[in-house]
Amino acid sequence: MTRLDDGQLGLTFIAAGVGHLDGGLRQDVYALAHHRLHGRWPKRRDR
Repeated sequence: MTRLDDGQLGLTFIAAGVGHLDGGLRQDVYALAHHRLHGRWPKRRDR
């Protein structure tokens, strides 16, 4: 729990794990499934 700017109590959390990469980048569910199945990230497509 944390105290918010307005004085009320609120919840905070930090997302971490294989789907959350350094630099705030996040993989989509398909890339995450590929990593779980094959043990490696798929090649990145240019968007």
